Amino acid sequence: MHRKRRFKQILTSSEFWWFIGYLQGDGSLDGRNGIWLISTDVEVIDSAKKMINDLFGLESSFYVETSRFPERHKPKLKLIVYSRSLVTWLHDLGLRFGEMKWNVPYLPAEAVLRLSSGALRC
Repeated sequence: MHRKRRFKQILTSSEFWWFIGYLQGDGSLDGRNGIWLISTDVEVIDSAKKMINDLFGLESSFYVETSRFPERHKPKLKLIVYSRSLVTWLHDLGLRFGEMKWNVPYLPAEAVLRLSSGALRC
């Protein structure tokens, strides 16, 4: 498939924007190491792992981080995608993470129409 067309399909998919929301809310991004997504829910991590593979063709690693007080806190589950190329591509789209200001990315008009039409259905 032509690369530009594939990127356009990614940008207009609801899965991609779910991933971006998850990354902004419960993730972090490091230009040297890639992307980290954190949750205490294994189903959310499994969904994210599958989605990342489906969208980008990338594998990810899964780690469990236990608390010093396990009786008080659930273990944190970390999904890590080691891909500098993905980090660079997200930055090239204008997405910034970890900044102390709200980041609203540019969304092509056709993507806005496609995503909002699903929200308006009765």
